[in-house]
Amino acid sequence: MCERCSKLRTERKEAILEFLNTESSYGEDLRIIKEEFYCPMQSAGLLTADQLAVVFANVQELIDVNDRFTEHLQDSIDQAFDQGDDDLLTVYIGEVFLEFVNMLPAFQTYCLQQSTSVNMLNTLEKEKELLRIFLDVSQNDNTALRRMNLRSFLMAPLQRVTKYPLLLSRIMKVTPECHPDAARLREAKSRVESHLEHINMKTKQEGNGVTWSLRSFRRDSRKNREVINIEMREVSMKTVGWARETTRFVMEGPLQVSQPADGQWVKKGSKALKFQNVQSLLMVRTPRTSEAPAEAGPRGDQGDGARDGIQDGVLVLIKDKSSGKFTVLREPIRLGNCVVSADPECEDTFEVLDIRRESFVFRASDKSRTQQWFHQIKRCTRDLGAWRKRRNALPNIMINTNQSRS
Repeated sequence: MCERCSKLRTERKEAILEFLNTESSYGEDLRIIKEEFYCPMQSAGLLTADQLAVVFANVQELIDVNDRFTEHLQDSIDQAFDQGDDDLLTVYIGEVFLEFVNMLPAFQTYCLQQSTSVNMLNTLEKEKELLRIFLDVSQNDNTALRRMNLRSFLMAPLQRVTKYPLLLSRIMKVTPECHPDAARLREAKSRVESHLEHINMKTKQEGNGVTWSLRSFRRDSRKNREVINIEMREVSMKTVGWARETTRFVMEGPLQVSQPADGQWVKKGSKALKFQNVQSLLMVRTPRTSEAPAEAGPRGDQGDGARDGIQDGVLVLIKDKSSGKFTVLREPIRLGNCVVSADPECEDTFEVLDIRRESFVFRASDKSRTQQWFHQIKRCTRDLGAWRKRRNALPNIMINTNQSRS
């Protein structure tokens, strides 16, 4: 091995260990917030439950996410060392980060509440002498706090989320392009930058006297599609009401949709249909990490519904922005109630039939993209709905399933 390659390996190993060590240190700061501030203030009755909820926001959610993320990072590194991989070549930080990308909305929730949290803390310190004494004594006498005050610790999540692009960039610079994790590192960095940009945008929209902003390190980020996707995911999550940690977005992007008046549209062709442009998000609900079957793949994107651990699925249709906001076109299409089909002679469209309500015909920008949507929706639908277990997966004996349809 040449000297340059050896140096890159060493630097990559150091960058990976720095990622783990700083994540662990951040986790310790979160636990200090809870154990040295939140719990004593709660038990002593210094603040009410509502006041604690405002000051500390969703710290517990961040702790839970950090515990799982750190554990996964540590396991990956330990496994590499156990297998004799002293250079950590088999540790894929980009892949691990993408597995935990759902932690970014938790940071967003915390960041957007930060201004309200600090203002509440400032007001309470002026009004409550016992609280002020407790915070002063803690800072000066509690060695675990390292002479830092509560405000400093409450800034830890903001500092951590803005550091992810820097840490990922450092690993990227010393990771060869041929390495299996190279593309995932780029995607991970892009995803976190998009979330930072989105948080900045939401902060400006909500106002609240916020004077800070998160650095996103992105050039020309306004044109980035991922920022738009984040906003649409938020609308979809609110509409469906699923938990973040159990939700996976399989596919998203523009589609055209039409609702035919009868089943004769295939004979007439799609040209006879009137289509509407929509943004579409294919969402599935999966078990929590602790409930997932042991044989499930780490990325959860292979196999059919049951093997993927898919418990529910929906297709959310969103209208293009009006008045600066995304809105849903209609209630989500529940895949457990649907039959998905396509006619071989009409490859530019596919049909989603809701057995209880109505029919939808979709098409994308080209045949290839249309087929991609068709196969993904059909895969996610395949094992949903108890009715599929009877009549050879026919929802109703009156439904005509032509064998020529795929």
